[in-house]
Amino acid sequence: MKNLLRTITAAVLACVLCAGCSTQKVTQVATLEDVAPYRNDSAFLPRIPVPEVASLYQLTEAQYASFDSWFDHPSRRSTPAFRRVADYLEAQTRNFSYRGETLAASEALAWQSGNCLSLAILTTALAQHVNVPVRHQLMVDAPVFDLHDTVVQKGVHVRTRLIDSEWLPEDDVQALRRPGILIDYFPTGRERFIGNLTLAEFSARYYRNNAADALVEGQLARAYWYSIAALEQAPNDAESLNALAITYRHAGMNELAERTYRHGITLADNKLSLMKNLHVLLLAEGREVEAAEVEQELAHMRDPSPARWYLLARDAMAAGDMRAAIGYLETAVDLAPHLHELQAALAKAYYLDGQRGKARKAFAKAIKNALEPGDRSRYEGKLAALTRH
Repeated sequence: MKNLLRTITAAVLACVLCAGCSTQKVTQVATLEDVAPYRNDSAFLPRIPVPEVASLYQLTEAQYASFDSWFDHPSRRSTPAFRRVADYLEAQTRNFSYRGETLAASEALAWQSGNCLSLAILTTALAQHVNVPVRHQLMVDAPVFDLHDTVVQKGVHVRTRLIDSEWLPEDDVQALRRPGILIDYFPTGRERFIGNLTLAEFSARYYRNNAADALVEGQLARAYWYSIAALEQAPNDAESLNALAITYRHAGMNELAERTYRHGITLADNKLSLMKNLHVLLLAEGREVEAAEVEQELAHMRDPSPARWYLLARDAMAAGDMRAAIGYLETAVDLAPHLHELQAALAKAYYLDGQRGKARKAFAKAIKNALEPGDRSRYEGKLAALTRH
């Protein structure tokens, strides 16, 4: 895989050596009683099987045997363990293909596919097997969104750092951190480091991603149990609480949804998604005064997501206010120009407003950005009809 590995040398600076470089253990960080005070298991029975957290980092016996044979080969014994793990990954994932699913380690290795989190889970599994310390780093890049009707998912980028536990600094210097190797999925060079994740926080993302996928597919029981599993790892995680509240909302359990939103708002550092969804719920229930109070708070928050603008545009179009809809959609497109759904919605708004030239250009962009043949074919038909007129 191109640029999968990036070596990080030790920075020789007059700083203390980073502590806590021992191998992380897979542990549950919360009991069921600690998680989501407003959970309602009985409403989502029978229980959907959810993988235990330890199983995410387990390979099959055949996979372990293949790795051990490669790792322990006499020709490689002089190579530091962290570099042998990186070399094995590079050899095994040359044909690794991107797919949206978040997979456990054994699945990612067997299928040679997955998203960046799948690759990080696989890296963690191999590192743990040979006692190589590993760190998970949360990164931010240009925002990547996927739009599914009223569900908007924002892409999350996680990379893994394998650490050289055998390295020792010289007697007269101290290092900022130990040398290591970054395992990254298609690094762009534009990433910005946000912070390190604990193993529990990292594991929670596996369940959270699967909960989001279940919501898109309308599988509410699956979304519920995966959200709960995420919260068992990271009880105060805003996005996991958000996923749980959305599940309640889609199940018609508005009271529980509201209580969960408000619970998350009291805990979360980043309250934006929770507050936006609470605002939508209050409006849907006709509670305009309370919705206006939340809206006032939202007005002071920076909103980088196209979701809010897209939903506002849908409401404006339904009310026949095409000029307002166009303004909202143009803002959404500026935030996420790669989303063909936004380009197509903007084309429709332009058409209904009589701006057919702009509608043609927007449909052309939607065609360019669409990955699925069915989407491209639909937009091509609309563009052809516009061109004929």
